[in-house]
Amino acid sequence: MSLLVALLLAQAAAPPGPDDIVILGKRTGDALAACIARRCPTPDDARISIAHAEALFAQGKYLDARATLDRALSRQRGNAAAFPRAVSALYEANATVNLHIGDMEDYRTMTIGQSRTLTENLPANDPQVLVNAIRLGDFWAKLRQPHNARLQYRAAAEGYAGRGEHRLAALTRLRGAAIEAQMGDLSAAERQIAAARRSPAAGDRDVALTATILQARIDRSRGRKDTTDALFEALATGPDQTPVLMYEPPVMANPTNAANAVLARVGTVGDQRPTRDTATAYIHWADLGFMVNPNGSVSDVEVLRGTQSRTWLKPFVAAVQKRRYAPLKLEPGSPGLYRVERLTWRAEREAPIGSLVRRATGYQALETLDITRTAAAASPPTG
Repeated sequence: MSLLVALLLAQAAAPPGPDDIVILGKRTGDALAACIARRCPTPDDARISIAHAEALFAQGKYLDARATLDRALSRQRGNAAAFPRAVSALYEANATVNLHIGDMEDYRTMTIGQSRTLTENLPANDPQVLVNAIRLGDFWAKLRQPHNARLQYRAAAEGYAGRGEHRLAALTRLRGAAIEAQMGDLSAAERQIAAARRSPAAGDRDVALTATILQARIDRSRGRKDTTDALFEALATGPDQTPVLMYEPPVMANPTNAANAVLARVGTVGDQRPTRDTATAYIHWADLGFMVNPNGSVSDVEVLRGTQSRTWLKPFVAAVQKRRYAPLKLEPGSPGLYRVERLTWRAEREAPIGSLVRRATGYQALETLDITRTAAAASPPTG
């Protein structure tokens, strides 16, 4: 139950227009008010609060979405022992919104809250508790602390293997391999891939696919394209599956992040603080629609809606246009699968020297969320 999979948009072929989203927000708002008035049970409060927050998120009202979830947690946090899954879902949704806002401190708080809610109130062998160790590795990766992420993934993989959870162990090793590759240690990444391929879960489809994709990416970074070409030939995605992204070109680091990286290395002098682009002082977002063609290429990229400023979008639109997905297994004559993604460009919020108020003055990053309503039969807007 997460923001990524539960964004409540109408089940129509064309993406809803702004008026449709506003109507949805009003309906969920009315439903939430009625729920609160009658003091509805925790599961209902959590479900409706998340639905309303998602409607606000779809309108680009990120702060209102967070406030909705904060209030829900204030009402229901004390009921975690009786309803751990519902309260955990509130923490998870709130963490996702904070990630898009750039408030990494609140993202940390919500992630820790979710972890504690699950581990303190559910059995150790519950699936949500089992994957908690992976979630914490992802948490460190999102905080741009790859060394901590690597250590967490290694410890989690060893723990899973010791308990006989070989599939989780292999998938966690592959997450660690991706971090190693991002850090530039390709040999360490290949060792993790090899370990996953030697595990008792090596025959699992997800393990085999992830290992093959990671190895192909490493080979490509070394100038070898034969493994990628072979993978394209062997792998195809059906119409009832989410297209598998094989390649996306990196977006050139912006000048502000480059300057901040230098300041981080040499230290600050006096009141010198990391700089910020005026254009990204506020949250910018856009919904991109695009077609994944049967051969895995991308076409018809268009901005469906978003904030007024669009200058920041150009490099990301260019990157989406150059993506390569696994080929699609579709009926002859099918144009492909239509996808919609929410892109949020924001700066991390930090407290300047002499202030306790966090402001958007930190590292700038893009957050992406797949908001395609129907993975099996989405189609592009017409008219």
